[in-house]
Amino acid sequence: MATAIGEAIGKSVRYETLSDADAMVGALIWTDHAYAEALVDIWRSVREGRLATVSDGVQQLLGRTPRSFGD
Repeated sequence: MATAIGEAIGKSVRYETLSDADAMVGALIWTDHAYAEALVDIWRSVREGRLATVSDGVQQLLGRTPRSFGD
């Protein structure tokens, strides 16, 4: 995704891995502990692929085939 975004905007975009502990520290700067924990859990789920669900929601909503991330 970072490469595709960089190509689309004509700038270098890099991806950096962030540990759950570092993500928690960052989230606690702007939210309370319970919400930060929930966010870190969601981010972990995304990273582990547990939220990688495919549906036809875009097709139903827009009435056309969805475009790829690169498009």
